[in-house]
Amino acid sequence: MFFDLVRRNSKRSRKENGIYFVSLIVSIVAFYIILSLGNQDVMIYLKTMESDAVNRLLALIPILYAVSLFFVFFLVFFANRYQLERRSHEFGVYLMLGMKRSRLFSLLFMENLWSSFLALLIGLPISIILSEIISLLTSRLVGLGIIGHRFTFSISAMLWTIVGFLGLQIIALLILSRKLVRKELLDLLEDKQEDKQHTDNISISLVQLIIGIISLTIAYVLGIKYLRTFNLIIVCLIFVSGIVGTFLVFRGMNALICLTIRKNSTKRSGLYTFTFRQLQENVLNRAGSLAISSLLILAALICFGYGVSIAMNANPSKGHAVDFTVQGQEKEIKEALNSAEIKPYVSNLFPMKLGFLRGEQDGVETNQDMVSHKFNWGGLEEAVKEQKFSEEQDMLLNMLDFHSSPYLISVSSYNQILNIKGEQPIKLRPNEVAIYRNSEFTAGNNILQNVLKNAPDVKIDNQSYRLLPNIYSDNLVADRSITISTGLIVPDDVFDKVIDQKHQPFCWNFALPKELVEKEGLMQPMHEVQMLLKDKGLEFESYLKSMGRQLFYIVAASYTTIYLAVLFLIIANTVIGLQFLMQQKKTSRRYATLSVLGSLPCDMCQSARKQIAWYFALPIGVAIVSSFFGIKAMLGGLLPSAYESNSKSLLIMAIVMVGFLFIIECIYMISVMKISDKHIEALNK
Repeated sequence: MFFDLVRRNSKRSRKENGIYFVSLIVSIVAFYIILSLGNQDVMIYLKTMESDAVNRLLALIPILYAVSLFFVFFLVFFANRYQLERRSHEFGVYLMLGMKRSRLFSLLFMENLWSSFLALLIGLPISIILSEIISLLTSRLVGLGIIGHRFTFSISAMLWTIVGFLGLQIIALLILSRKLVRKELLDLLEDKQEDKQHTDNISISLVQLIIGIISLTIAYVLGIKYLRTFNLIIVCLIFVSGIVGTFLVFRGMNALICLTIRKNSTKRSGLYTFTFRQLQENVLNRAGSLAISSLLILAALICFGYGVSIAMNANPSKGHAVDFTVQGQEKEIKEALNSAEIKPYVSNLFPMKLGFLRGEQDGVETNQDMVSHKFNWGGLEEAVKEQKFSEEQDMLLNMLDFHSSPYLISVSSYNQILNIKGEQPIKLRPNEVAIYRNSEFTAGNNILQNVLKNAPDVKIDNQSYRLLPNIYSDNLVADRSITISTGLIVPDDVFDKVIDQKHQPFCWNFALPKELVEKEGLMQPMHEVQMLLKDKGLEFESYLKSMGRQLFYIVAASYTTIYLAVLFLIIANTVIGLQFLMQQKKTSRRYATLSVLGSLPCDMCQSARKQIAWYFALPIGVAIVSSFFGIKAMLGGLLPSAYESNSKSLLIMAIVMVGFLFIIECIYMISVMKISDKHIEALNK
């Protein structure tokens, strides 16, 4: 009998508050995925190349897990409080019929435990399947393929998910039940009436709204202009003004709603005034909670936008053309690469001819054999100086001054890279050169691209060379044997004339045959070639190292930030929905009064739906506006290259972010609306 009652009550609670039950399942899924991160294909692969960095990341997972538990606890506590308050009359009836308080506590404990086990039974299989899908998709997207993939199941992740989830439920229930079982029988049987309501003076609300908008504007401006400086005082000021501004804006919304009612109440019929009076009361008396929910949604949007941006811009294949770079004597290299074991893996073998243009102004003692040359940026530097003064212009001028003796790259070598990528070669006339900039050094590229349209010149040994309008940035080697921030791509005869030819080419590059990559993927052939090159005793580097480094950035940043984004959205939306439902229950007599006055249930349901839409829209709207400036500041401060050079990817990121938010909010609003409809229909029976 007792367990039948537990099962029925648990089923009814899940049915009446499905939004909370689904949120618990999503939390379980999020817990397991982040805890099982070390078992994913990408992480297993990264351990072979970036083991120290991966171990440091995995050491942070428990901290991230503890922070997650902290946030989810408040969700569980708030939702359980709502359920207990909703059922207070039911508990009073149990006590009146003779149930002991200890028995009542056991009933609540078993109901909570039963629902928790059901959530785990649903959530854990979903977690395992979703973790495998994410592992496969990530591997596929970053080029690892599914070679060597094995189904993985993390027992430790499952156990910690169960322990953390059940622990939160038990602690929250113990705190709430202690207060509930001490209540007097009369307090439980009486329906709790709505709190005494009040409305602020409109003038005060308007002042709060104006001050709030000013505070938010200060936060936006400081974030966009000065976040990249990482000045502690500035960062603190951004956070304080942003948080204070958000709270004041929600306090000031009372004035906007009140003015809207006054302006339109005489023009509208039906329950228009009732709808907005209810909304005004809810917003005013829950301004603090709505502000916190809005800040959580803002944090979710920034985390999601930042994570997606990193995933889109930290592309391991960006600028990739060369698979292996080998250094050493030409004879030794060609002999090894033409051997029967390695030759099938070699395609597009070419020397990478580049060298440092030694200038007279370098102030470095040179051998008699080493010839110095004259160089200056000439018309390019003058053209940059003519641009409007800005921080970007100053950075570009400093860069040109620093690189007073740039590296020169043979155009024939660079064209080999373009050929591997299937792109058009550079065609240089005898008096033309092209700018090369590494993809990681993009400061000033906007100005540089603009001035190159007018074909300014540079001078080598007093000879003028016109610059092409394009900036080239493909990787010159497989990984990091050399990193050139700024250089010049020059005709072969110019290169041979000014660069010492007594030495071997800097290195030899080659790529894997495309047919082999299409057939077996990239990873397996690369591993095989690495082993063969090691056996030959050659000094080399491969694209695998670069890929591993980039993949670590993707996993470390995008996985964790998107995880936090999902968690923040769950908490914020569940709190908003439950707050509205709690307030609706407290004001249920108003709906009963409307029914007596002749209002139809469908009209009251429509009124409640409008309230819900506005109640969700207000914190979401403030969060979206703030997130626009927040993400712009974050990318400008932490990912300036992505922000300056990839507007298309930023647009895609914004579309993905808005779409993600729209889907989540629609799910929550529809769920709350259905619960609200059932509550109103029950009042009219």
